[in-house]
Amino acid sequence: MDLPFTSHPLYNFRKAIIIFAIVGIILCFAALEPWGSEAFQVETFLLVASIALSAADVYHYAQYKKDYPDQDPPWPVRKCMLGDTVLTVVLLLGFAAALVTAASGWNYRQSDAIVPAYAALGALLCSALHAYCLWKQVVARPDIDSAMEEGLLIGSDFGTGYGSISTPEPEPSHEPTLEQPVEVVVGSSSRSKGKKKVAGERKQDPMDF
Repeated sequence: MDLPFTSHPLYNFRKAIIIFAIVGIILCFAALEPWGSEAFQVETFLLVASIALSAADVYHYAQYKKDYPDQDPPWPVRKCMLGDTVLTVVLLLGFAAALVTAASGWNYRQSDAIVPAYAALGALLCSALHAYCLWKQVVARPDIDSAMEEGLLIGSDFGTGYGSISTPEPEPSHEPTLEQPVEVVVGSSSRSKGKKKVAGERKQDPMDF
């Protein structure tokens, strides 16, 4: 089955999670006895869940890419983001519990506490990788408000673009306004015929020359 697994945006990180989880599971089986078998059993279960999530994310992305080569697969997926969030927290708690168990074993026999310490470190590394994958997915999610704002800016620059807002310009009015005074012809045949006077001005005093 030839699937484009490497096309996944987080392929290298998902692959690293699977590798570290497998190594951590092996170390957990080696650390089950004599100290704290319950703590490492829980960590083993969490590492298996980490492998399942990472493998499912990459597989479904590659399968969609193969079935619809002309379309981009839906990514990031909310279920994967939720899974990364949960695993980040619980693996960190599992690391703390395993570390306490390894520290208690260190007090009895130092040579027997080395393997549990490395097993606890595997949970910490997987937790950190899940946190990084979650952050990359949050950053990759499209921001609707930013997209709309960008569309408005493009429309304002080019006149007709996505989101451009155009307002009709007011038509010039041919009616006289207060800013355009009306010229009125006054006078008689005995006075300066055809003399123009602007309406709105104060009347001239007969005594003024």
